[in-house]
Amino acid sequence: MPQVFFGDPAASATYNSDIHGDFDFIKAIIRYLKLSPADSNASFTTARDNDGHLYLDTFDSVKAPPTIDDLLNLHAAIVDQDHPIFKAIDLYAPTVKTYTVVRNNSWTAFDGLMPVRWDSPDYPAPTEQDLLDAMDGSNLLSITDWHNHGTKATKNAGGFPRAIDVGRVRSEINSRLQAQGWENLSADEQRICAMYMLGTDAQRAAAMPSQAERIATIIDYRQSTLAARRQRHALTQLMVFSFVPKPEYEQVFDAIGVDKSSKYIDLNFLGFCNGDTSSGILDYILSYPGSIFENNGFVELDFIPKELTKEQIRDLIADVFLNG
Repeated sequence: MPQVFFGDPAASATYNSDIHGDFDFIKAIIRYLKLSPADSNASFTTARDNDGHLYLDTFDSVKAPPTIDDLLNLHAAIVDQDHPIFKAIDLYAPTVKTYTVVRNNSWTAFDGLMPVRWDSPDYPAPTEQDLLDAMDGSNLLSITDWHNHGTKATKNAGGFPRAIDVGRVRSEINSRLQAQGWENLSADEQRICAMYMLGTDAQRAAAMPSQAERIATIIDYRQSTLAARRQRHALTQLMVFSFVPKPEYEQVFDAIGVDKSSKYIDLNFLGFCNGDTSSGILDYILSYPGSIFENNGFVELDFIPKELTKEQIRDLIADVFLNG
């Protein structure tokens, strides 16, 4: 009888018990025997090869021995469809693909889940790093990619994972617009840029001729960016609470003041550091030269930070304000 190994699933030939677990191996065989037509009188034994992998040594049943595909199907993980691995796979391979998700203890991300039995005409089977890159948008190359998939991606700052927001998407699209030039974009790409308030008034009007649609687009865009700034501001507050001890974190909020927080959330006003005409919330975080917070900002506050250095906390907060 052919041996059914638990070897490397990426090879599409074997199934490795070191990866999936000895118990999972045995469970998959038992599940196979319970499938119609069930065989309650069946018996089997397992053994280990020289590498320590379990394999099916004897199999006494009216049913044929299970194949690798049989065992993979039976061991497919039952996972919430909102699990990040599905979002990562969709970001990595937006077009048609088929795969099975199983547990793989060699992967540290995605709760140890990985796709196997990968079949796609356009994309090779992803590595763990491929999916991690997809989640932070590293694989999104075009204006259309970022528009369609950007807000599905996530990024992590100091242990604070969060969805990439419309502000980051706009920045990525704008960088591609500047590199390519408006005249070199397709009509669809020009229309996408117009949706993010990029290009001149005349260019946006040509890309989106309907005035009613342009007005609706402006309102939708402003609402989206307002929501994004609220989320960014809330995350920076969480970072302060997490890494700055009391009572010093109260001094941080007192120094910033409600007015600077409101001007950022409502008007995207960050301060001299962002080309604005007076001191703002990010000037305090950066102790920005020329602002009222020069040599009197966040890192000059006398406190012993938790976990990170003052400079690391400063850089994390600044990154959220600037990049989402």
